[in-house]
Amino acid sequence: MQENVIFRYRTLRKFVGFIAFFIPFICIWSIYIAQHQLIFPTSISVTYHLGAQDVFVGMLTIVGIFLLSYNGHKPVNPVKPSENVILRWLFKWLLCNGHWESLKAKIAGLGALAVAYFPTRFNINWLCNNDLMLMNFPHLSLDKLREIGMVCNDNGSCYIAMYDWVWIAHIVGAVILIFILFMFCINFARRAKRKLDEKNWPENNKANIKKWKILWRYRLYLVSTIIMGGSLLIFLPLNFVGPYKQYAMMYLEVGCLWGFALCWFTAGSDFLREKDDVEANINQQFWVLDELDQQNKQS
Repeated sequence: MQENVIFRYRTLRKFVGFIAFFIPFICIWSIYIAQHQLIFPTSISVTYHLGAQDVFVGMLTIVGIFLLSYNGHKPVNPVKPSENVILRWLFKWLLCNGHWESLKAKIAGLGALAVAYFPTRFNINWLCNNDLMLMNFPHLSLDKLREIGMVCNDNGSCYIAMYDWVWIAHIVGAVILIFILFMFCINFARRAKRKLDEKNWPENNKANIKKWKILWRYRLYLVSTIIMGGSLLIFLPLNFVGPYKQYAMMYLEVGCLWGFALCWFTAGSDFLREKDDVEANINQQFWVLDELDQQNKQS
């Protein structure tokens, strides 16, 4: 199916998974190069201010563009567009022809770009305690930063006042991105489970190998879902634990990135997947059987 394609979509999935897994390490290494000290940041987003701006923006831009171009699987029961020309145009361009997986990916892509291009706040007390320099304004003192409009609250969280909406856009984008990526993991697991539960598998070695591959994909999708959900469960109580409170966001971001990476590594695996035409035939076979079952029940 993709023998003549130069860059296969599975390669893109693995590439994006590779980027997601290594974002924390690359950003921390970038801080080391810029600040000349190895330090564990309070979040991946804050590394933007500490010397990792270029790699942080670059890697998230790649992830965002990939998600914007990702169309996913065709819906089993596609929604029919309206006969009205304007509504049909809106349905096509805003709702991706009722292809909800594609629409979710595009919203997540916009979220990733918002995280990349709208920087978060930084904690000035944490910077001073660790003798770190704000690399966005490396030649300005704290007094000079306050003159140009740096605003800080009681706990030391700061932003430049002329951009007081930027950090809000960053948080909104991050929440959207994490939520949709979490939903992708759940949907991938449900799709694999649905294939496993079909009763029309033939009884032969070839079919058993296919089922074994689907089973392991299902298990890895579940693990990725647990990693992302578990990081959120850890994040909530850590916000109330003194010594770890300032690093709670870092644990959440790393867990979500690694869960996302495992999910997309699995989705792009050549070892755990059949050839594209075989996978398509399996899906089509089950969809036809489902439609026949529904027709029989209705009759």
